[in-house]
Amino acid sequence: MFKKPLTPSDVGKLNKLVIPKQHAERYFLQQGADAVEKGMLQGFEDEPGKCWRFRYSSGK
Repeated sequence: MFKKPLTPSDVGKLNKLVIPKQHAERYFLQQGADAVEKGMLQGFEDEPGKCWRFRYSSGK
Protein backbone atom coordinates (compact mmCIF):
# COMPACT_ATOMS: atom_id res chain seq x y z
CA MET A 1 0.00 0.00 0.00
CA PHE A 2 2.29 2.81 1.27
CA LYS A 3 4.71 3.65 4.08
CA LYS A 4 4.32 6.54 6.46
CA PRO A 5 6.79 7.46 9.19
CA LEU A 6 5.00 8.50 12.38
CA THR A 7 5.20 12.13 13.44
CA PRO A 8 4.64 13.61 16.91
CA SER A 9 1.12 14.69 15.89
CA ASP A 10 0.30 11.11 14.83
CA VAL A 11 0.92 9.77 18.31
CA GLY A 12 -0.19 12.80 20.33
CA LYS A 13 -3.27 13.37 22.43
CA LEU A 14 -5.55 13.90 19.41
CA ASN A 15 -5.40 10.13 18.87
CA LYS A 16 -5.28 10.47 15.07
CA LEU A 17 -3.09 9.11 12.32
CA VAL A 18 -2.97 11.61 9.48
CA ILE A 19 -2.74 9.99 6.05
CA PRO A 20 -1.51 12.11 3.12
CA LYS A 21 -4.44 13.06 0.89
CA GLN A 22 -3.06 11.35 -2.23
CA HIS A 23 -2.85 8.01 -0.36
CA ALA A 24 -6.30 8.38 1.17
CA GLU A 25 -7.86 9.10 -2.20
CA ARG A 26 -6.04 6.26 -3.91
CA TYR A 27 -6.53 3.49 -1.35
CA PHE A 28 -9.50 4.35 0.87
CA LEU A 29 -11.96 6.34 -1.22
CA GLN A 30 -12.30 3.45 -3.68
CA GLN A 31 -14.49 1.78 -1.06
CA GLY A 32 -17.35 4.23 -1.70
CA ALA A 33 -18.69 7.34 -0.03
CA ASP A 34 -21.05 5.48 2.34
CA ALA A 35 -18.24 3.37 3.77
CA VAL A 36 -16.03 6.44 4.28
CA GLU A 37 -18.79 8.44 5.97
CA LYS A 38 -19.50 5.62 8.44
CA GLY A 39 -15.79 5.11 9.08
CA MET A 40 -14.04 2.10 7.60
CA LEU A 41 -12.01 -0.22 9.82
CA GLN A 42 -8.55 -0.78 8.39
CA GLY A 43 -5.90 -3.22 9.57
CA PHE A 44 -2.20 -2.49 9.26
CA GLU A 45 0.92 -4.36 10.29
CA ASP A 46 4.10 -2.64 11.47
CA GLU A 47 7.62 -3.85 10.67
CA PRO A 48 7.91 -6.11 13.76
CA GLY A 49 4.60 -7.72 12.76
CA LYS A 50 2.21 -6.12 15.28
CA CYS A 51 -1.30 -5.54 13.91
CA TRP A 52 -2.93 -2.14 14.36
CA ARG A 53 -6.56 -1.32 13.62
CA PHE A 54 -7.71 2.15 12.65
CA ARG A 55 -11.05 3.61 11.66
CA TYR A 56 -10.71 5.72 8.52
CA SER A 57 -12.91 8.75 8.02
CA SER A 58 -12.29 11.75 5.83
CA GLY A 59 -11.96 15.13 7.48
CA LYS A 60 -13.94 17.35 5.15
